[in-house]
Order: sequence, then C-alpha cells, then structure tokens
Amino acid sequence: MENYYNRRDSFRLLDQILWQNRESYIELCEDYFSSKIDSEKIVDDFFRLHRNHNKEAEGLPSHPERLKKIQILSRSEGFTDLIGDMFFVCENLDIEETDDNSKYALSENRFRKELNLILQKLKNYS
Repeated sequence: MENYYNRRDSFRLLDQILWQNRESYIELCEDYFSSKIDSEKIVDDFFRLHRNHNKEAEGLPSHPERLKKIQILSRSEGFTDLIGDMFFVCENLDIEETDDNSKYALSENRFRKELNLILQKLKNYS
C-alpha cells in the first residue's frame, strides 16, 4: 500500500532534504558572494525564511548587508527556482484524496520523484 504525506509531513521531509543538500546551496551561493562564511549564513537565513513561509524578514538578523544579500540571492535565477520548485511540490503537486479522506495528501512515490528531479537540477547548477 502506498504511503501518503500530508502537508506537514511533506514540509518536514523537504526541510530534511534541503539541509542534506546545504553544501550544494552554499557552493551555488559562493558564485554570487566571495566569502564561504557569509554564504553559509545567507543560506541558513534563506532556508529559515522559506521554512517560515514568510516573505518578510521576520526573525532574521537585521544586519542590512546580509539582508541585502538575501534579497539578491532571492532574485538569482536557479537558487530561488529550486527552493520554490520544492515548495510548489509540497503545496500543489499530486494533491489527491486518500481512502481516509485526507485531502491534500501527496503520494510518497510522486513526492520523491518530483524532489529528485529538482535535486538533479541543483547538481547541474553546482
């Protein structure tokens, strides 16, 4: 029998996948900014921003230079698209009704397949 993820489970798994691939995002970020330490902080802030599903800078350091870099990164082609694609998968793709009437369930196979395609894109960018 197929496993299904509800939205909360999907976002939890997504969070795991993002953090597992953190180094790749940092490398991608270093194409834009010269410092690895800056890139690590920016990536972590960027993930936190997306994890909160919040386009505002709430909860992020108010250091203007870092916020400016996050904004630049947010507009950079590739980086945002990949994270955005992942969140799109979690929120919209393959929404089905399951036998127990759980709306907004995502089949595990489809979820993993979509995320694998996105992670392949990430490897191509790196």
